Amino acid sequence: MTSKKVILGSDYPFSDSKIELLKIEKAGISDTEKENTLYKNAQRLINSQETVFGL
Repeated sequence: MTSKKVILGSDYPFSDSKIELLKIEKAGISDTEKENTLYKNAQRLINSQETVFGL
């Protein structure tokens, strides 16, 4: 699986977001994969929706 297909999700407010972030930090993945998972993929998805819906 490529890191460009994964977005971090949490069970907030039932889970501590610090723990969820720690899971990514300790996952043994590259900095690029962490960036993709933590924000770049979501950012890309939001931008694509803005284009589709003319926002």
